[in-house]
Amino acid sequence: MTARSFISTSRSNTAYIARAWDTHKELEETEKRGFYQFFYLTICGHIESILSSAINARLFSIKSLMPWDNIPPINYMENDIPCLCDQKIVVESLLELISVIENETENAPLNKLIELYNRIFEKKLSQLIGKELNEDLIAVASLRNLFGHGRNLFLEFKMNNVDGYTSTIDGELTLDSNPLQKAFNRLSCAKIIKKPSSFNFQNHHELLLSFYNDDAFLYFYRAIQEIEEKLKNSIEFPPEKFIRYFVDLPDLEV
Repeated sequence: MTARSFISTSRSNTAYIARAWDTHKELEETEKRGFYQFFYLTICGHIESILSSAINARLFSIKSLMPWDNIPPINYMENDIPCLCDQKIVVESLLELISVIENETENAPLNKLIELYNRIFEKKLSQLIGKELNEDLIAVASLRNLFGHGRNLFLEFKMNNVDGYTSTIDGELTLDSNPLQKAFNRLSCAKIIKKPSSFNFQNHHELLLSFYNDDAFLYFYRAIQEIEEKLKNSIEFPPEKFIRYFVDLPDLEV
């Protein structure tokens, strides 16, 4: 049996968000891009924190449900003779399974946390938050993966053969297998950017930069806030309301 002391990294992140947002318009253009990238990382990490907290709260409830050290022996028949058997070995296995899930939750990325959440709770996350918000969450996760790993943003164009020369200038933009596709689609559906098919080789940089502005960021930020609220309201076992360790994202003014 162990006890744990902790410091909430999510609390520090949300505190910084509120302060930094008030001054971000003073940044140079390149600095602003870094600012937005940090924020995409943070809001994705915030949902990971909430999912982790929800899972651990439920595991804590399971562990607190019964006096596991005082489980009575079980009655069973052996060769038609009534017997008693200590259940300690079974209890130890059950607690070990809980411990394994706790350890997985501590280090799990978003996809794994969603998988664990879906196994533990009756309603899957996608059902709880709905199709639109689920697509927003997937889009934010794709941006986080790009920015968190320092990958280049890119667009591809189909090559055209004109008068014997191969050129991309008039080539059709393709988003097949592009890690930005999900985010582009969500911003397009929200009418924050034009449809990707509206862009070409001459103006494609406008599309690449479409994540680096307040409208795009606030769209995803508010989607994450909605997911946060739905997760908070999904608590069905009242004691778990008091053992979940996360703070709300602050409201940001335009």
